[in-house]
Amino acid sequence: IRALGPNDNKSKNKIFFMEFLFFFYFFAGILLGIISGLIPGLHPNSILFLVLPFYYLSNISVLDFIGFVVGISVTNTILNYIPSILLGVPQEDTVLSVLPGHRFVLKGRAYEAIELTILGALSSSIFALFLLPVLFFAIRPLYSFLSKYIHFVLIFLILVMLFKDDKKLKSVLILILSGILGLLVLNSGLGNLYILFPTFAGLFGIPTIFFSLLQKNKIPEQNKHRKISLKDAFYGGFFGFIAGILTGFVPGIGSSQSALIIQKFTNMNLRRFMVSLGGINTTGVFFSILSLYLIGKARSGAAIVIKNITTSLNISTVFIIIGLSLVCIGIVVPLGLKLGMFFCEFTSRINYRFLLIFVLALIFAGTLFLSSWFGLLVLLTSSALGLFTLSLKVKRSYCMGVLLIPTILYYAGFSWIISIIF
Repeated sequence: IRALGPNDNKSKNKIFFMEFLFFFYFFAGILLGIISGLIPGLHPNSILFLVLPFYYLSNISVLDFIGFVVGISVTNTILNYIPSILLGVPQEDTVLSVLPGHRFVLKGRAYEAIELTILGALSSSIFALFLLPVLFFAIRPLYSFLSKYIHFVLIFLILVMLFKDDKKLKSVLILILSGILGLLVLNSGLGNLYILFPTFAGLFGIPTIFFSLLQKNKIPEQNKHRKISLKDAFYGGFFGFIAGILTGFVPGIGSSQSALIIQKFTNMNLRRFMVSLGGINTTGVFFSILSLYLIGKARSGAAIVIKNITTSLNISTVFIIIGLSLVCIGIVVPLGLKLGMFFCEFTSRINYRFLLIFVLALIFAGTLFLSSWFGLLVLLTSSALGLFTLSLKVKRSYCMGVLLIPTILYYAGFSWIISIIF
């Protein structure tokens, strides 16, 4: 713009002001991404859909608003594992980090778990950057193939899970019950953005908190730490990148489902799995936007918002989005490591029992605010199912039937039966 535009001072000042506004909205997005990432239950999509009407009422340019969307979305994916690991409060994107994260916390290694997920975002993004040209050529045929067989992939995943389980009947019971809960919740008409928070908080968060209160666990000093090997970062980052592709391009596959697929078919150790978890959501953001450009499908809240504000997404804008994502990662990764260390020290110094009770109150308040009394009913029901799962000593990964079963029925062509029943 500076090279080709007029050289008079008035034009230069106008260009400078445009550049200033662009970076202002981008950094405003990063700031709100930090806030939403560190507060349990506050999803960035909630903020995006809340401010979307203001975009139409203002004179914000499309590119400025896209900068804001990228800033908040990418930042949140890097930081939202901090409350999930330390407090055990999951969202759909971070639900599988709660159980291994809790193990790290009880061993005094919470910072290690946070560091693994944050570095996972970095390493998976490096893979995405170098393999981006391949994706431009491979995505369309990959999408057309996988979209026809996704329900078979998920059924196969469930069979693999059951084959390795010694409590098959109890596990199938939990899978069916959570599937029924998913059908009821996802067809409630309230919207996945709001209703999934009480669902996953009940299935995974509250049982963890409840049993910690009963056992009177004391959070140990969070100062134990193992150095992250380059091999762990490489291996976990690569599979986080692969799972991010599934999340960004394949219909019906969210972060949790793709993480389960990667976990079951690679049999990676816990540290590498935590690295891959950190990479899934971050790479999933710009893969979903790439999906919008290549196949016209919006796979994330950020992509939906961008689809709403622009009729055509051109290649220049796509590369601007990827560039902004990388800048955001470069800023937030070191910041996230500092924030992770701070919150680990903070939680070690306060009364753990008081902290758990405060988090419980926060979950109930957030549920009432986001989804009213119906959300509270969902929270209590899903909590009962989560506690029942623990009492049967069944792996809580089977509670992911809440998403797996509805997805399988939908892509198997039984959506008409679902609509009749519900």
